[in-house]
Amino acid sequence: MSMSLRSYNLIVLAVMLFLPAMALADEYTVTPRVIDVEAEARDIITETIYITNTGHSRTRIFPSVNEIALDAGGDITEFRGPTQVDRTSAITSWIEVSRAQIAIMPGEVHELPVTIRMNPNTQPGEYHALIGFGYGRNNDEAKRQVAEGRAPTVVVTVRVAENRIERVDLSNFVIEKFITSADNEAVTYTLKNPGNTAVVPTGEVVIYDSNGKEITSIDANPDKTELGPGESITLTSTVPIGGLVGQYKGFLNVSYGAAQTGALYDTVFFYVLPWQRLLFIFGTIVIVAITLTVYLYRRYGIDDDDAKPVAFHIKDHVSDAKDHDIDLKSSK
Repeated sequence: MSMSLRSYNLIVLAVMLFLPAMALADEYTVTPRVIDVEAEARDIITETIYITNTGHSRTRIFPSVNEIALDAGGDITEFRGPTQVDRTSAITSWIEVSRAQIAIMPGEVHELPVTIRMNPNTQPGEYHALIGFGYGRNNDEAKRQVAEGRAPTVVVTVRVAENRIERVDLSNFVIEKFITSADNEAVTYTLKNPGNTAVVPTGEVVIYDSNGKEITSIDANPDKTELGPGESITLTSTVPIGGLVGQYKGFLNVSYGAAQTGALYDTVFFYVLPWQRLLFIFGTIVIVAITLTVYLYRRYGIDDDDAKPVAFHIKDHVSDAKDHDIDLKSSK
């Protein structure tokens, strides 16, 4: 019996010692519970967290910062301590808050400054962190309470909006005025990227005949060449001239951009004159000219056998004046 009574006393003592520690969790409050900000790279944002001791004894609190993931309902789906993340790009490396022990007397309100210093290489997106305020004898015990969800916390959400400038300028669009060979690089156009985001221009050059009928199209960037910020590129294409002859129109249609699609347009006129056809036409003209010359010569030419001499007389004296003569020596 005495053994049972001793065990009972030990249990009661343990409970009495444990109850103050359990009650301690409710003896301070933390506000606000959520910090939600929008920021850009290099921004510096300052917030304040208020810790109020609502109990009757001094409370020792240890702040900690952890990276978390939230679902659509705002529930924490992943919890990672500051040593488990990449400090160069994680939100925990942007949040500056004192991790030192905070001793708060009963009824005292402690103001804790929080600075969010955005990384210069911050990428667009939504980032979440959890600032925990565990209590106890040391920092490790306080962090364990935060990880187990037994301490007040503040959820910090930082939203970084897209700051992409996708823009492409068309410097020139040229198709050779006269295309005579199938082995050509007749289409040339130059693009410049004045934005801050790399783009891959895509599109086509549509060929129309003189009646406005589409004949064929050419891929304007078949190799998917990327145009970096500040860069300028010149792209060339070949015009397929098989079966073409005469005047045509080339219509350039180039698209670019992922976040917001842009487009460029231009039109030029050109002629397709294959050298084989030119040679054929020239040869035909020469043959026709020779044939016509021979025909006309034979049709209207003079035969040497039928030619007759024509008499031509020259006098060596001056003839008498006649009424029809003109006197050049007269003063009249």
